[in-house]
Amino acid sequence: MRQSKLSGLLGICRKSGSLLLGTDAVLEAVRAGKRTPCLVLFMHDASANTKKRVNDCCAFYQIPCRELSVSGGEFGRLMGKTGVLMTVGVTNGGFATAILKLYETENNSSEQRERTFEK
Repeated sequence: MRQSKLSGLLGICRKSGSLLLGTDAVLEAVRAGKRTPCLVLFMHDASANTKKRVNDCCAFYQIPCRELSVSGGEFGRLMGKTGVLMTVGVTNGGFATAILKLYETENNSSEQRERTFEK
């Protein structure tokens, strides 16, 4: 995924207060129904247990969930944190839509590049 666009969108989202940081905070908000995320993102190097917990919770509450190709440490630095950040929740619908469009566009262009190389 294009990190400059993603980090820009998530940075603005964070400054506006529309971003939940951390697995426990995201899952708690989903279950409580307060500040429910419109989109949940988790990093590719999250543990299998974390991925399962996030996927199961999002599937139950019908919230879109995507895996990013960014490490937790790298993502933590992008968000201005000193530690590792494995899961974030986007609570603003407009930001969530923009991030999903960026995610889908990037994945479709990657698939087209792979098909070109296969031929």
